[in-house]
Amino acid sequence: MTAARTLYQEARGESVEGQRAVAHVIINRRNLGRWGNSLGAVCLARSQFSAWGPVTPSNSEMLSDFRTSCALPDDDPALVAFAGLIVAADGAPDPTGGAIYYYNPKAVTHTPTFVTGDAAAGVKPGTFCGQFGSQLFYKEA
Repeated sequence: MTAARTLYQEARGESVEGQRAVAHVIINRRNLGRWGNSLGAVCLARSQFSAWGPVTPSNSEMLSDFRTSCALPDDDPALVAFAGLIVAADGAPDPTGGAIYYYNPKAVTHTPTFVTGDAAAGVKPGTFCGQFGSQLFYKEA
């Protein structure tokens, strides 16, 4: 249910297309193994999903909502639906083309490094994979 709770928090306000795209990011990260070999491990990996991160001014309202979603029982219809969405996405064609990052440009104050790159750190700009809902999706160059 960790993946369902993550997807619920990260994408519940998105279109079904946007929710599927975020589910594929979670699955793509699991498939890479860099953040863990299970959906739950990927979701709980340090600094990966804001839903599980520390409270900051930019996410305090969202984390308040997340604490409410964490109080939902595992059989809550919303969580069951998001869990089903992840199961359906696993093995299905990936509309993002392998994206492992996404962000909502209306919700962040700066463009993430996975978009712009960081020459000093040897990080190349990411490859744009498309927009699904309000989120922009990227994979590594």
